[in-house]
Amino acid sequence: MRTIIRYLILSSIALLPVACFHKEVEEPVLWEQYTRTNSDESMVNSIAVDSKNNKWFATFGGLLKYDNYIWTVFNKASGAPCDTLIDIAVDSKGIVYCITSRRSVARFDGNQWSTISDIKFRPNDLEGINGPTALCTDLNDKLWVAASYGVYRFDSTKWTTFYAPSFSYSNLWAMGMIADNENHLWIITEEKGLVHFDGTKWTTYYANERIPKLVFNCLNIDKPDNVWIGGQASGAWKFNGSGFEQFKKDTVPSNSNSINAIGFDKNENCWFATENGVLKYDGKNWTSFLNTKNNDYCQVKALVVDHNNDIWAGTWGGVYKIFNHDTKNR
Repeated sequence: MRTIIRYLILSSIALLPVACFHKEVEEPVLWEQYTRTNSDESMVNSIAVDSKNNKWFATFGGLLKYDNYIWTVFNKASGAPCDTLIDIAVDSKGIVYCITSRRSVARFDGNQWSTISDIKFRPNDLEGINGPTALCTDLNDKLWVAASYGVYRFDSTKWTTFYAPSFSYSNLWAMGMIADNENHLWIITEEKGLVHFDGTKWTTYYANERIPKLVFNCLNIDKPDNVWIGGQASGAWKFNGSGFEQFKKDTVPSNSNSINAIGFDKNENCWFATENGVLKYDGKNWTSFLNTKNNDYCQVKALVVDHNNDIWAGTWGGVYKIFNHDTKNR
């Protein structure tokens, strides 16, 4: 689910009342920090967890794997197409897909790399690849990539293009995408709203038409199939299929309300990667981790919840593991 260097991407719906809570609980901050000798490897853009609970990190210094004991680095020197990786997705078989800084999509099977984006992501584009900005895998392990004019599906052998004729602009500017339980795609675009694609029909939803420059950064889907999106200084928005509800830690604009990634633990607590640390929201209370209160100002660019219900936060200075206090169902 994404974060940086995205050149890049993202009728009418009733706006529900803003849910804004000021209460913040105090908990000891139980976290562990990981840094790399190579500073580029400590600059994390995206994180994914595979079926074996290995953590994969797309960084400025290559692809990093952590198996809970050992770190392994896969970079250009060991066969990767380049060192700077922007976005990442892992399928159920452990195949890793990455968007690279070379505007390509790379595939890594654990041993070998291959560049699979040999199609033109933009009609009549003489340069070939043009702006893949978000990707995900679906329930059938097919890869989806958002780029100019629509989305592109890769089924291990060939690409299929799905153009978005309803869009009058030339680029989706996608900041993130995910497949839901029906294998439909949800795409969050930087300024154009939330986009749904069921394989045939495209639908766009706007969280707030009164704010034309409302910028969105990321999205995720909870167990009840609500779509959560993170905004730039606007907090989080939950879309339930008919309307949006807004959630903000503070009523005034702050770095805590600039959300770069969203995750859900096994008890459906919401975890937000923000420009001022990590926030946990249990539906009533907010808890801050890695923020200025703890003398550890931290701009968090990526976040996932692993199979042990622990939270992994990626920054441009290292990785943090937050030991989840909510240990039920671990």
